Amino acid sequence: MGRQAMIGLWVAAVLAGGLFAAQTAWAERNVLTPRLLLNAAAASIGALLVWWIGRRGESARRAPAPEPQNNPHPKSFPQNEGRTSQPALLPSVKRGGRGQGMGGRSMPGAAVTPEPIALILIALAALSLWAVAWWVMDLSNYVLEDLAGPIARPQPIILLADKLFGLDTQAAAYEVQILFSVAVLPLVQGGLLWGLIQPGAAQWIGRRRAAWLAGTAAGVLWTLTAVQNIAPALPWGLASLGGWLLIGWLAAWAVYLTGSAWAGITAHGVFAYASFAWRDDLFRQFAGRDYFDVAWLTVLVLGVFVAIILMQVVRFRSPRPDEPPRAGGNAFARLGVPLALLIGLGAVLAVLDIDARQTEQNVREAATGAAQGEGQ
Repeated sequence: MGRQAMIGLWVAAVLAGGLFAAQTAWAERNVLTPRLLLNAAAASIGALLVWWIGRRGESARRAPAPEPQNNPHPKSFPQNEGRTSQPALLPSVKRGGRGQGMGGRSMPGAAVTPEPIALILIALAALSLWAVAWWVMDLSNYVLEDLAGPIARPQPIILLADKLFGLDTQAAAYEVQILFSVAVLPLVQGGLLWGLIQPGAAQWIGRRRAAWLAGTAAGVLWTLTAVQNIAPALPWGLASLGGWLLIGWLAAWAVYLTGSAWAGITAHGVFAYASFAWRDDLFRQFAGRDYFDVAWLTVLVLGVFVAIILMQVVRFRSPRPDEPPRAGGNAFARLGVPLALLIGLGAVLAVLDIDARQTEQNVREAATGAAQGEGQ
């Protein structure tokens, strides 16, 4: 599983780079559904590839060693009594069965199916941090607008000429986006992040550090692969990075506390749903208020406090899996290099985002100057 985490991080970096390039190229195109399908298909193929490679490696390790030809009955020797050729299994968790995470034997790392109450508490924690994450993203956008300029105005989803394989899907574009953003993408991306990368990384660096690593990878991946230049939609661009990292860390720690990938999937999906359902109401309520107004600060303090309390309840209700045995080798070289590549792609995003803002600022200034010249 440690090797699985390394491969998973490399796959996540490749997915992030490829999907970011595709979303940037399609940012001005009048379609949405093909972009969502591309995100889901790429994440599904990546997760299945990592899982398949991990299963092959696990099967090879568990294969019985060939017996010497001159010793057809090894158990006849006293020193071999009670021994088997199978290696010891990983430590099991305190509730549920080993490997029973994403609904069966297939997803390592999602070691238990958590209690429904634990998933409800995690969903409430995600709701508590939802406004905090959007405050971070909106403040980041304000600072970037002041330093570099505004982003281009996104295309309204109702004006898209959305098509898929020649079929007109514009009438259902909003519903399709909700389905993919709230259910499909959290599921397939969560299989890679929480079911493969995080439990595998725990064998190299421990479960706590693996949670921070997986949460960081998730935040950067979600920022890079978000659908661009469409409204309403989930946030994209450099301004969204801080909020996505916050939700990624929450999801990763939910997985740490419960030992289940479903906890991270729940946190991601609930945040996405709340963003579509209540974002407009949130900013309408706080329109015109300073970012450090008492009303905003009250929401921030209460949101963080409630989220901490809820996660503490999860911590005491859900027995955590034991620490896995540490794998040998250089953890930095195996995990740090692909993570650094992923963060480097985030730096590329930052450069392109700032350049796009400056270009948009120049365009608006030129249009304003032309309008003033015509008025004179």
